[in-house]
Amino acid sequence: MADLMFHFGCGIAAGTVAGLPAVLRHARPPARVSTIAAAWLLSAWAVGLWAIAPSLLRAIGLPSAISAAPCMNIFFFHPLLDRLENGGMLKGEMLTSGAFLLQYLTLVWLIALRNRAASGHQV
Repeated sequence: MADLMFHFGCGIAAGTVAGLPAVLRHARPPARVSTIAAAWLLSAWAVGLWAIAPSLLRAIGLPSAISAAPCMNIFFFHPLLDRLENGGMLKGEMLTSGAFLLQYLTLVWLIALRNRAASGHQV
């Protein structure tokens, strides 16, 4: 059975990478990137929470047979990852940390880009 952190890490990493092209497309001034960046971050977190939904359902009392059913693969292949990965807390922490780092660096880059445009430099 895969660790909850592994499922969350897979979800948030996938959500971060999937939304990054849209953020980069809208990063050119004078466009306001705060709205698209906020939507990107919220959607990445939502995908992470979506990935751990079967574990949360199991924690509130849903039988394991239901949360391990093949229909639960819509939650980011949750039962499949449970069968393939035993443990994985460290891997999950690394995935989550990598996603946070990518989000942070992207936001710093967007702020720097915005400041350069505001000061009159060619972007």
